[in-house]
Amino acid sequence: GPLSASSLLSPADAATEQWIYPVFEWEAVEGAISYYFELDDADDFVTPLLQASLTLPAYTPALALPSGSQLYWRVLAKTDCGETLSTVFDFTPASLPPLYLYLPNISN
Repeated sequence: GPLSASSLLSPADAATEQWIYPVFEWEAVEGAISYYFELDDADDFVTPLLQASLTLPAYTPALALPSGSQLYWRVLAKTDCGETLSTVFDFTPASLPPLYLYLPNISN
């Protein structure tokens, strides 16, 4: 039958205030040999910021992502029968780790 594409899980589509070291996760594709992860600051992926070939359906960038700008990501699943491309999700990293986002703003 037709190949199923990866369903992206996190960061959620259109999420904001994400940590600059996110864990990207997506659903495993049956029969997938590898996944090709792409991250870009444009939704055309002509000049990706990050690319990674992976065997597991998760990826954590080693470097901090640029904060405050909208980023786009997608995953290409490769199987013996071919390749399928996921939909594109976008999200916006915050400049501070999540911990600080929920602390009350204390001003003197």
